[in-house]
Amino acid sequence: MGALRVLVVEDSPDDAELIAIALQRGGYTLEWACVETEAQMRVALRQCWDIIIADYSLPRFSGLAALALLAELKLDTPLILVSGKIGEDVAVASLQAGAYDYVMKHQLSRLKPAVEHSLREVSVRRERDATQARLRESEARLRTIISNLPCVVFQLLCRGVNGSYPYRLRYVSEGSLALLGHSPSELEDDSM
Repeated sequence: MGALRVLVVEDSPDDAELIAIALQRGGYTLEWACVETEAQMRVALRQCWDIIIADYSLPRFSGLAALALLAELKLDTPLILVSGKIGEDVAVASLQAGAYDYVMKHQLSRLKPAVEHSLREVSVRRERDATQARLRESEARLRTIISNLPCVVFQLLCRGVNGSYPYRLRYVSEGSLALLGHSPSELEDDSM
């Protein structure tokens, strides 16, 4: 295991220490901090954290409020909820609200696998998002190139034998429209 930057949202120093010990026993070298209020978390989030582990219920702040704060700040840091007593319906609602996992305080041995799973999941999602962004950029470049070509560029879709017209125009470059003397609205008709 490597180094792990963990932000713990917890009002009990003993419970925060138990979380740190469970992760260290799991093989992580930790750099961690503990906060217990929204204001403290806002300040702590100025730094980059690998994962956030939050107590579900605190007197002045909660795990769900921590999730809401991450969403407000548009931060992509996985959050795992830890609770002494969380029911199944609350756990499901927490996952639906954006928590990556939840662990019972009396089962902190489950924390390492939950952290590993959360880190893998966020890594896969970030890679997928980066790939989609690169694809959008590539498509935009291609459309720019095609729209500036001094020739007709189009794409036809075959409709099949039952249609009144066997082909439908799917794409026509803007440069093609100018060369052909048509407006985009004229070519939106399915009869083309």
